Amino acid sequence: MRFSKKVLTLGAAAALSVLGGNANGAGSAAQNVNVNAAVQATCKFTSTVQTISLIIDPSLPGPYTGTGTVTYKCTKKTTPTLSLTPASTALPSAGAAGGSANLQLALETDIPYSYTNTGAVQGTGFGNAQNKSITVNVSVLETAGQDASAGTYTDTIAVTLNF
Repeated sequence: MRFSKKVLTLGAAAALSVLGGNANGAGSAAQNVNVNAAVQATCKFTSTVQTISLIIDPSLPGPYTGTGTVTYKCTKKTTPTLSLTPASTALPSAGAAGGSANLQLALETDIPYSYTNTGAVQGTGFGNAQNKSITVNVSVLETAGQDASAGTYTDTIAVTLNF
């Protein structure tokens, strides 16, 4: 028995439909999945605790000055505000304005000092070589140290970055 081309094609189409195939191609469905990432604004100090040491010799002219530097990193385009709060006064100063405080020695008269800083700058990220720095300058006037008793006077300045 001879089969014609037309009968063979119809038979193949019927077989595909019985087997679940689609003569016109396979079906499909698509769904999107959204992906979001929130980058947090943050700042972290990267330096160790700094000590500003002043040597006050009341027989020599002043002022007596010292400098300390703290380094930090912030998320890119995060600009922190800066405050410095001396423990002796517990009054924060904002920005680069600075303020005044007291070096203290138990049962002795305090030695007043002034401080300034360079202010905080916008962060550039947490990658290598992205450290920013704040320089804290401390100064004791000559007259403030002239009548001081011998000893080690101390104070602590808290450096705070708000972001």
